[in-house]
Amino acid sequence: MDYIEAVKRGFGLLQAANGGDNVDAALLDEARALFVNAQQRATAPAHKGFACFYVAVSLLMAKDVSKALPYADSAVALLPQATCFYVRAHIALSMRKWAAAYTWLSRAADAGHAHAIAMLAVLYALEDMPDKALQYAEAAKRLGVELGTGFVELSLWYARAESGLPVDDCVFFASGEPPQDAASLPPNQSIELFQTTGAQQTDTVLFTMVDAGYFEQYAIPLVKSIAEHDPSVAVHIHIVNPAATTVALAAQATAASPGLALRITAETAHLPTTNAVAMCCSCVRFIRLLQFMEADAARLPYLVIDADSLLRRPLPKMQDLLGQSDVGVRIFEHEPAWQRYCAASVAVRHTDSGMSFLRYVAWYIWTHLAIDRGRWFLDQVALFQAAKRTKINPLPKAMCDIEDTPDTILLTAAGLEKLDPATRFNQLRLAYLQQL
Repeated sequence: MDYIEAVKRGFGLLQAANGGDNVDAALLDEARALFVNAQQRATAPAHKGFACFYVAVSLLMAKDVSKALPYADSAVALLPQATCFYVRAHIALSMRKWAAAYTWLSRAADAGHAHAIAMLAVLYALEDMPDKALQYAEAAKRLGVELGTGFVELSLWYARAESGLPVDDCVFFASGEPPQDAASLPPNQSIELFQTTGAQQTDTVLFTMVDAGYFEQYAIPLVKSIAEHDPSVAVHIHIVNPAATTVALAAQATAASPGLALRITAETAHLPTTNAVAMCCSCVRFIRLLQFMEADAARLPYLVIDADSLLRRPLPKMQDLLGQSDVGVRIFEHEPAWQRYCAASVAVRHTDSGMSFLRYVAWYIWTHLAIDRGRWFLDQVALFQAAKRTKINPLPKAMCDIEDTPDTILLTAAGLEKLDPATRFNQLRLAYLQQL
């Protein structure tokens, strides 16, 4: 088999083997063998480099990074082009050699590789380097290239916002000052389902928003965990689109948690997709939180959390959580701007400063949702922007913890772990459900 035939057949097999997350290992091995054959038969340096490049690609697809490295280095030496630099950068990233990765990505970007430009935009945003992120994000936008679920757009928003530049054509575009009244927000037309008076005086209201399915599977275990570990906490659960069984389940949850101050409210909304429901519960909850707090004559502080949480020990007093601040947020310092301020654990005092913070968050979210520009991370971006205007006290790791340690206060589950019955979170959650 000559060089051309080996490359053609190898390339066809490589395409056939590429099933995204499900790579056909046998086809991949066969393709690699053909490219190795082509590399051995090639006489021109460029042809040899081309074959080496695809051997490296096939090894990367097989996640065999160490074997891919020498072939990628040969490809770079024999065929110094943008695609070879880009593959070499991927190998450096896989080996966690960050300086080398930036060097190779820069070489690829300088040679016009669009995805290298986009990747540099995202990486510099992750590194909190807005000037460099802006340079590459603007270039990637001009080229029309995107990564993942909109990470170039997120990087462009971050870079412009941090550089004091207009963001009106970015994925998150709100700027300026929110109105001082709530007239611009969607009215709160919720109904009361249940309200019980607690046996103990409370100084904190724990608030969460769910749909009917999440209420049954997660909010009820949350209520049970609070009744077990700290019945002095008042609980307010707001349900969007309650099901026919929701009222009975709410009564059951109330009866199973005697002595707990429990309020359950509900509203209906047109939410055509699962993502729309999730967007409502994650984002609209801050609008409803503002409205419920404004209507609270007791002016109690609120702690808003994700419903897929469990209380593992008594909540600290709000004074201990917030210190001299009126707002506390669980902050992940090394996460990108759009994930740094965790919406799963936010404490707000009913003060002018606290309510101003919450009013800004609600306004920022609704500015996007009102014109159907909602998307993932909107709630956390709103917190990130609001944090520039208010002194924030970082909440401790224990207030949003994925590990059940002796210090954990609120235990949660991340990503697909929510579906894994073997996790400690789900073992506890299912045990609470079995008690009903």
